[in-house]
Amino acid sequence: MAVDEASSMMASDCNSTTLKLTSLERILRWNCDAAEMRDWRNQYEKFLLTRFNTLFAQRAEDKCLLDAFNLMPEPLAKDFLCAPGVVSILCRRSEYAEWQGKALAQLLLKVFANDLWLPPRNSRLTFADTNIALDIDSDFTFPDDKFGIAGTVHVEEPALALVLDKIDQAFNLVRAVSPRATETVKTFIDVLAIRNEPPKLAGTALHFYSSTFSGYAGLVRFTNVGAENASVEILADAFVHESIHGLLYAYEAVASPLQSADASDIVMRSPWSGALISLPSYLQACVVWYGLFHFWKLAISTGVAVGRNVVQLSTRARGGFLKRPFSSIPSSIHGHIAPEMSQLLDGLEHHMLMQEF
Repeated sequence: MAVDEASSMMASDCNSTTLKLTSLERILRWNCDAAEMRDWRNQYEKFLLTRFNTLFAQRAEDKCLLDAFNLMPEPLAKDFLCAPGVVSILCRRSEYAEWQGKALAQLLLKVFANDLWLPPRNSRLTFADTNIALDIDSDFTFPDDKFGIAGTVHVEEPALALVLDKIDQAFNLVRAVSPRATETVKTFIDVLAIRNEPPKLAGTALHFYSSTFSGYAGLVRFTNVGAENASVEILADAFVHESIHGLLYAYEAVASPLQSADASDIVMRSPWSGALISLPSYLQACVVWYGLFHFWKLAISTGVAVGRNVVQLSTRARGGFLKRPFSSIPSSIHGHIAPEMSQLLDGLEHHMLMQEF
């Protein structure tokens, strides 16, 4: 399916939007107006509510449930709409409408029966000004758990207290470096799940990694925060990294796909990690690394964060662009990329190649 076909299909499901993807070239230099970030989020939440109402309007038998939802306190209703499992249903396309309506009705019934895990308002991160829900013990099944890729487990005490303290330090570093990056983290991460990999064979060290999941905008998982490689700087990098993914997933829900429906079949080598990744992952990576470069450049220029770790993170973020990654893509692949995404990546690469830092 070509990009324009996918976009037109999506447009029939979405609100009209004023979001401009190309504005990210400026926003991710971390000097934008905070209200601009909130506008992206507000349009995303409006999409979720409109989509929810549209699906329920098609199911007369569930009118009583819809009435009950409309009577819910606004914070609880918002928690429901932004819960990972609900987002994954709402962001599917219209051909799944009948199934979506039934699935949402079942989830609402569980909420009213207190039998569904929602991001609990009494389990927010300890920062006074953030609304990120902390998932340390839910039974939520992550997308990669389904395929046996991760199979993560809960972090138990006393290790959990040390892990949460390290996460506090990492968020405080983000806040010290950039108010705008902090706003992005607070705005586009709804749920932060803390997990470990199961114990491995003796002698095999665990490594920290972070994850987001397509179709689950707002869900972030930090795995193995207690690992030796999980410095405060690495965790701060992960906060910013995954929040940019969340921003892009929200944009795709509200506006249009960044690529064609079959783009996942195209495999490329990442100029940052050297790993083989799908085209959608590569497109998002270009935007993420651009934002990370400017985050660490700001940290160094202001003196907020210095040292070998910070320089390495900045150098790593810049590295892929120095290889002219996007401009070297074969022309046959460009037809799978949304025109506005191509325009954005051209601008990001041009800007990065001009950097002297």
